[in-house]
Amino acid sequence: MRLIKRLLLVVVILLVGLAPGTQLVEADTTPTIFVHGYRGTAFSTDQLIEGAEAAGVAKRSMVITVSPTGQLDVRGTLHTTAAPIIQVIFQNNTAGEEVDSQWLAKIFTMLHERYGVVKLNAVGHSMGAYAVIAAAMAQTPIELEKVVAIAGPYDGLLGWNDQPHQLQLAADGRPNLIRPEYARLLKNRTHFRAKSVLNIYGNVQDGTDTDTVVSVNSALSLGYLLRGLTKYQTLEVTGPHAQHSQLHEHNVTVDRAMLQFIWGK
Repeated sequence: MRLIKRLLLVVVILLVGLAPGTQLVEADTTPTIFVHGYRGTAFSTDQLIEGAEAAGVAKRSMVITVSPTGQLDVRGTLHTTAAPIIQVIFQNNTAGEEVDSQWLAKIFTMLHERYGVVKLNAVGHSMGAYAVIAAAMAQTPIELEKVVAIAGPYDGLLGWNDQPHQLQLAADGRPNLIRPEYARLLKNRTHFRAKSVLNIYGNVQDGTDTDTVVSVNSALSLGYLLRGLTKYQTLEVTGPHAQHSQLHEHNVTVDRAMLQFIWGK
């Protein structure tokens, strides 16, 4: 009996000891979705996810695999005690940015209808970054909170339809070449729904002003698309570790920026 009384006394003291106006802060339970790029696999976002888990800010709790016909296979659930991570895997990883964007918008709608999700954070690499931006314009029931877009090819891809120094940006950020993939985003820009965006891009500093796959200006053309629509900031990663694929492979600079931007860690 004495032990019980002492325990009750301790609880009362702790509660009384809370300063006036002090609130118990709940953990952020906003899910964060990770999307890989062209020819990407689970490995492409595994290391970014592992970085968040190691920091203790979030936990992978759902994996959504998209079949070549766009069917969704959902494994796992959304935890409510910690910020859940949703990993997206496209079985057809060469479908292209337009199809990836449609599939991602379908995922957004499914998450809302099946799980009641109304907001998400998002991290995308390469064409996954493009897909995140496009899906945020697709008028789904989901609003994005924080977006980390890594090495996105918004207006051209080297070896495909772009060359080093071919794309130039005007003083207001408008590119001199409006390629089809950029035109689609430009057409739908006013539907964009995300509160803040961090655009991370690479420059290996070999004279090409690229990350070897995406030119700096193709990545930076995102700024013109989002002007006046959201809080927008950029981060340039330089040197050998700024190579396109290395930007998602335990890249200390990228991991640190992502953790700080999304979770304030």
